[in-house]
Amino acid sequence: MPQLNDRIGAISVEAVLAAFDSREKVFADLCATTNKLVETYLQEKTIKIHSTQSRVKEKSKLEDKYRDSEKDYKSLDDIPDVVGLRIITYYPEEIDQVANVIRQEFELIGSPDDKRIGSPDNKRIVKINEFGYSALHMDCKYTESQLARTEYRRFDGYRFEIQITTILGHAWAEIHHGWYDRKSFSPPDEERRFHRLAAVLELADQEFSLIRKAKIQRESMAPVMEDDSLPDISIP
Repeated sequence: MPQLNDRIGAISVEAVLAAFDSREKVFADLCATTNKLVETYLQEKTIKIHSTQSRVKEKSKLEDKYRDSEKDYKSLDDIPDVVGLRIITYYPEEIDQVANVIRQEFELIGSPDDKRIGSPDNKRIVKINEFGYSALHMDCKYTESQLARTEYRRFDGYRFEIQITTILGHAWAEIHHGWYDRKSFSPPDEERRFHRLAAVLELADQEFSLIRKAKIQRESMAPVMEDDSLPDISIP
């Protein structure tokens, strides 16, 4: 991707930060309101999650992201995660359940970015030893019916990113986050050790799911096993 000065039609960093300052209150309202809506929608669908988190991106991180040579941003509206939410599930299989609710309740911008290695929706080519943040990212905005309501009208034209991951995926991301911001200064061995930890947590996630499935199967079979154990008593 081109450097900022080479991006045709791109506004300056100063203009991006000024636009952010003028809209910061709306971003904060969007963040809090959407977080409450997500929790409500999941409760209505009786989907039990661990927790939700939300934040408005800090100005320093916003500037770094806009300057990133790997991106092709040209304005504040091009950055999908100025407002970001994270939905934290207990088990990997619950990620898709939550994603279905998000698809039903909000309008998606483009296709989800599936960062789960081995997922059928993850089409990118990965190395056999690649491990990292395992999550589903969804770029969203409010639907027309939502924007027709007075309390949401001010969010017209705004977008937000929803990340869905497990408790263990969230833990790795939180620990890795501070290191990630200084990645260019980290030796390769340090990076490798972080990704080895990601592999361990991915394995733990899978084991938790297998244990849970075995428990559900065992409990579903319990009544049948009890019936089979009853003595065959003939009725005279």
